[in-house]
Amino acid sequence: MENAHRRGLEPLTTRFEAGYSIRLSYRCLKICHILWAQTDHTDQTLFFEVLRYAVDISANLAYTHGLMTATPLHTEGIVLRQVPYGNYDQIATLFTHDVGVLALFIKGGSSPRRKAPLTGLTCAEIVYQFGRGDLAFSREVSIKHRYHESWNNYSLFESGAAMAKMLLDSQLPGKTAPQLYALFRLYLERLGSAQCPAAFVASFGLKILKHDGLARNYKSCSSCHDILEHIWAYGGEAFCRDHAPSGAVYNNKEDTELMMTLMHTQSFSELTRTYVGPDIVKTTRLLFEQGLDR
Repeated sequence: MENAHRRGLEPLTTRFEAGYSIRLSYRCLKICHILWAQTDHTDQTLFFEVLRYAVDISANLAYTHGLMTATPLHTEGIVLRQVPYGNYDQIATLFTHDVGVLALFIKGGSSPRRKAPLTGLTCAEIVYQFGRGDLAFSREVSIKHRYHESWNNYSLFESGAAMAKMLLDSQLPGKTAPQLYALFRLYLERLGSAQCPAAFVASFGLKILKHDGLARNYKSCSSCHDILEHIWAYGGEAFCRDHAPSGAVYNNKEDTELMMTLMHTQSFSELTRTYVGPDIVKTTRLLFEQGLDR
């Protein structure tokens, strides 16, 4: 009976402790504000002691009540997108080598005082902790490489952003894809030497479909299995004229061979010399979108 009564009081005790910790932390921060306003800032020892105490209370409260994981995690990732949050904070979406797509809250990420802000298509090492849900909170950000710094024309920026969007559209949060991450890094590293940046975008989209099992053999019809010279592609599959579904994309033999080269090539020297016209760009984009809709 006594144990049951004690268990019944536990939630109330937890709420009381949480409320007390919040009030105490708030009062410490208020004292910090008063100290900062009333001093000449020459002796900051007391100010920082009180501030550190307030931060410790807040951190312990977060760990105790499950607001954040107690153990910091480490990863490497490339920024796919970032959006401002408040005045100086930001939420960045990264593609990482070990946890796939990761949404990361960065306190003061866009502050003018920050020496190395995290921008799009930047590779960084991250120390972070998970909060409630899928949002992670950064503790440390170390920039490794900014791929766009060596790009000298708009088409390169446009192509890099297009590949980032393909990952945002196709990859789920927490879905590990280390091979795709390594491929993305290589494509960004070599993009600056491309004679036709659109070829890199088309190739990367087709390789995503191949990686995710959404692109199949284009040599025979998926319905009747006849060998094809001219194909109608839809949703990563190939069809003959008689069995092509509505919305299928027509490709002649030369275009089909080029798309197979873009999908399966392992040579960047070949890819950097490859030219793709507007029709191939449109076709690969449609195939990518159809593949995701399957």
